[in-house]
Amino acid sequence: MTLRTLSQFNRPLAFGLLSLTWALLLWLNFSIAPNAFAHFVAIPVLFIATGVSALLIGSKQPNPINKPIKNPS
Repeated sequence: MTLRTLSQFNRPLAFGLLSLTWALLLWLNFSIAPNAFAHFVAIPVLFIATGVSALLIGSKQPNPINKPIKNPS
């Protein structure tokens, strides 16, 4: 795979991660009783994953198609 095809997967991967983390957060909110694991481990990890996916969605990828061609001479 080239750099271009890998960068095409960043945004769908980020949206998938975002939807998965929010689905898990909502499920945790409504289905389990409050406990230490959910409060100190699961919920912070899901919020960190949400931040990573937001970073991937918001970051600009370099566009190799519109790069100026350098003259080798």
